[in-house]
Amino acid sequence: MPFRSQMTNVHGDTIQTVTTTNCEQQVFSSKSDWRVRAISATHLSLRLQHIYVSNDDVKDSAGSYTYVLLKNVLHTFITAADLRTQVTAFLYRVPPSPPDNKHIKEIRVITWPPQCGIN
Repeated sequence: MPFRSQMTNVHGDTIQTVTTTNCEQQVFSSKSDWRVRAISATHLSLRLQHIYVSNDDVKDSAGSYTYVLLKNVLHTFITAADLRTQVTAFLYRVPPSPPDNKHIKEIRVITWPPQCGIN
């Protein structure tokens, strides 16, 4: 049994289509929300404008370290991120700590090895 559908385009023209097979009459549905993820990924760089790190959690005890992350490294890390996929990255710091405080570590490089898996 043929299925008829009618729609109007942006110019006001009426388009009528006739489908005869069952596969043409099925409604397409995607298993993943790729469109929402793509839009969210493009807005990740805008989220960088609202990052605030408080100094309340910084402790001067002997066992804890304070890590300093450069802004351009943080920007690259967040821009390349995906909202739903967890990845592994290696953080590299500058070998010597500042002479006045040995508990401050400055991270200058983040590397992402190739990831295998699915979300």
